Amino acid sequence: MPTSIGEPPEEDIFVTIVRGLGRTRMNRKAVKVLDLVSHFNKDPSLEICKSILDVLVKENIDLARDIYRKKNDGLWSSQR
Repeated sequence: MPTSIGEPPEEDIFVTIVRGLGRTRMNRKAVKVLDLVSHFNKDPSLEICKSILDVLVKENIDLARDIYRKKNDGLWSSQR
């Protein structure tokens, strides 16, 4: 069993995942990308958050507002 997860993927990979999930209307899974980024002990970048909000705004503005508030409140900080 591996003891480490290796190097974290580049930001572009996460953005691509979010956009792909958005195109397939898997919006809730797109939000989970924030947890995936945190799994690598990184803070979600502004570009990742913007991509998620873009996907959510196109489909569900209320969910987008909730995610925006959580990001602003610092709930996805790797310095927990």
